[in-house]
This record gives sequence, structure tokens and C-alpha cells, in this order.
Amino acid sequence: MSQEVPPHNELLPVLEVEKTEGPIYVSVSTERALRITGGVDNLRVYSEFFRFSDDEDGSHHHPEYVELSGYIRSGTLSGVIEADTAYTEEFRDEM
Repeated sequence: MSQEVPPHNELLPVLEVEKTEGPIYVSVSTERALRITGGVDNLRVYSEFFRFSDDEDGSHHHPEYVELSGYIRSGTLSGVIEADTAYTEEFRDEM
């Protein structure tokens, strides 16, 4: 996909998670990987948004919507964690 497409409209091929200190910071690397960094406690909270129950196909989560001091670094990308089998298959067909 073109780099002109906003990240929320692009299926990124790689997820990189790095344990650092401090708040969560989400960015897109020059290699088009979704990069998430943060301290262990903050990564633990963030990763809970990747859990979907069996009846949540077609649903999505916003892991930055947590009111916890020091959780998200200013300037981080807004991420949407999607659980939609049909959408993902359709998106792959376009690639």
C-alpha cells in the first residue's frame, strides 16, 4: 500500500513489541511494522486489548482508552485492534 494511506487503513505486515521503561508508545517503523514500546506494566494493560471472546467477531478495541496516569505517551498513534475475519480476508485480497 502507498505510504499516503493512513495507518488505520492499512494492514501492517509486522508487529514489533519492545519492553522499555515508561508509557506506551505506538508508531509505524520505516519498514511498515506496527511498533509498540512501553514498560512491563503498561504493556500488560495494552495487551489485554488483543483478547476477544468467541462472540466478538466484527468487533474492535481501542487500547489507548485507559485512564491510567503514565500509561500512554503523548504523540502515540491511536491503534484499533480489529477482530473481523471477513474484513481481514478482504484486505489480504487487495494486497
